[in-house]
Amino acid sequence: MRRYPPLLALLGALVIVISAMGEWETTTVSIGVELPIFILLGLIAGLFVLLGVLRWQQLLEPRSFATGVFAVGLLAWLVGMYGYAAVFGGNFDNQWTETAALVPAITTIVGGGIAIAGGLGDWFEIEPTSAKDRTKAAAIVTGVGFGGLILMFIWSQILLLILVVITGDFDPPLDQLLVVSNVALGLGMGTMAGIYLLLADRTRSFIDLRIPGLRDIAWTFVGIGGLFAALIIVGIILQLIGTPPAEHGLVENIRAEGDPNVVLYILIPSAILIIGPGEELLFRNIVQKSLYDYFSRPAAIILASLVFAVAHIPAYWAGAGTITAVIVISVLSLVLGAIYAKTENIIVPAVIHGLYNAILFGVLYIELTSDVEVIALLPTLVG
Repeated sequence: MRRYPPLLALLGALVIVISAMGEWETTTVSIGVELPIFILLGLIAGLFVLLGVLRWQQLLEPRSFATGVFAVGLLAWLVGMYGYAAVFGGNFDNQWTETAALVPAITTIVGGGIAIAGGLGDWFEIEPTSAKDRTKAAAIVTGVGFGGLILMFIWSQILLLILVVITGDFDPPLDQLLVVSNVALGLGMGTMAGIYLLLADRTRSFIDLRIPGLRDIAWTFVGIGGLFAALIIVGIILQLIGTPPAEHGLVENIRAEGDPNVVLYILIPSAILIIGPGEELLFRNIVQKSLYDYFSRPAAIILASLVFAVAHIPAYWAGAGTITAVIVISVLSLVLGAIYAKTENIIVPAVIHGLYNAILFGVLYIELTSDVEVIALLPTLVG
């Protein structure tokens, strides 16, 4: 019975937001610029997030406001997400006014997330000590995820320096840069995984690596189908609410160069042999599995997916399209995380991830070599 009030609050908040979206799109309030009213609503909703802060400071009794804090937090988060996407579609006098409109939307997203966590924590009566341990674990795996990115960058600079020394060319062509970046990704993810195993006093048995059986192969096909189904469904929903499309920076560079050979001979093999295995090793086998000691498996999958999605922000940094990418990648990552939890074999999500990206690169190759246009939903890569 204790689960029902938060679920009802979730349903109520979703109904409120979805039913009001049409009005928010057309209603504006003039405060020097034409500012969409839903951003003002987001600010108002964000004020209620103070309830979560008050509870965190033990100024409110536990569970007495849990459902309300959760519902208002969710409402604030959804309003903020919608506002973030819509700000870039508005008409502003200059960049400063656009930034001024963007700040409350982002603040509401963050505050809403805090309130959601606080409300759920109160309702399920998570002990403060347990909450502290879980927060520490979440912070560590977040550091591991971003540590992989940092090491990837360091490896890329080392490999680039070696390339320049060998070729004498200080401006390497795109194909060589792609080889460097993909090899650096594999080395960065692998190095970070090794560092974690060493510092956390884990043995190699922590890595769930075995030859796939028939069950694993079946889950691989399920996973590939699930990724594309999730991509299409989420893409349609995001288009309906007006969020801009997201495209990986790598895809943009390929389009600009217009050379299909780098897709066929470099990106497709790299997706299967390096990108999929490297990212799944770190974000699934290390990040997600290490969270099992502190969270339920569903919660660990969600947290690992969020870390994975946020770590990809630099690759999709393109205004409002960034938030679209975070949402899509989070959903796709949930599929990979669930299948990893089900099979407990890192090869399965690694193959799914690699084949998914390879298929999308294949579609890009078709576009570059023919008059066929890539469907708007397809450019979002998992890695």
